[in-house]
Amino acid sequence: MTTERPALALAPRAKPAFDAYLMVDWSASCAPNTGADSVWWALLEWVDRSARLESGNCETRGALVAHARAVLSDRLGDRRALVGFDFPFGFPRGFAAALGHAGPSPDAWRVVWARLAAEIADGPDNRNNRFAVAAALNAAASGGFGPFYGRPRRVAPEIARTLPARRIGFFCFPLRTSSGPELPARRLADDRARARSSPWFVYGGGNSVGGQALVGIPRVRELRAAISDARIWPFETGARLPPREQARVVLAEIYPSLFHVRDRATEIVHDRLQVEAAARRFAVLDARGDLAALFAAPPADPAVLHEEGWVLGAM
Repeated sequence: MTTERPALALAPRAKPAFDAYLMVDWSASCAPNTGADSVWWALLEWVDRSARLESGNCETRGALVAHARAVLSDRLGDRRALVGFDFPFGFPRGFAAALGHAGPSPDAWRVVWARLAAEIADGPDNRNNRFAVAAALNAAASGGFGPFYGRPRRVAPEIARTLPARRIGFFCFPLRTSSGPELPARRLADDRARARSSPWFVYGGGNSVGGQALVGIPRVRELRAAISDARIWPFETGARLPPREQARVVLAEIYPSLFHVRDRATEIVHDRLQVEAAARRFAVLDARGDLAALFAAPPADPAVLHEEGWVLGAM
């Protein structure tokens, strides 16, 4: 399902840094579905110094990646695009070390991403093994409960052994790990963006972004591999807006609640409204020449730039 909006009344003061903005609202659903709590996207594209906005709904994560790949490679093949996904691109500092990474700091995010890509199974029908992977990561990091938490009531015994249904009553943060580092509950970016959840929260409510990250990171990695001139901000670009010749496509973490407040009086799906709002906001800032400041916002903290990541829009 795709809906196109009339052109927006935006007139760039100068040439924007991007030609288009593709924003994605994610889902960790275990079955194909549409409507609320499913995968939504919004694409705002500059056309003759005005902007055209369209949005759509995908039944599965695989369908979204296929759609994004086609848009970025074909329709926008010679144009620059900002692509935002609304789930964490990284976990709180120390996680890579807790999993055994003893190499250079800049490789921390790659270690976690590669492990998730190797262990997450996410089928074309949305069936996925995120609970089993979260339980296995807990076993590797702490040898018991934590840092991940949240699961359905009924799961296999091997999952329940290390993945609790909730955090309270089972463990607390900071969590001491088997290899020594203590893991905090949240990233610096989560606090700066005033996010309501933790990247460790896998299941149990609308803010279970940890589950979305577990199935989402391998999909972003897949998209990055398919588009040779794509780069991941800030892990591959540093805390800056990279030049076009270094990154035609920039993949970034977003938090649409920074730009849209839920309107319970409307019948339009909230997920659709918030990705449309995010696309509009980034386009407006770009038209004003103010977008680069958002890319430069992450602090010069190695853990942020090489492991935790940052939310585009958090200042």
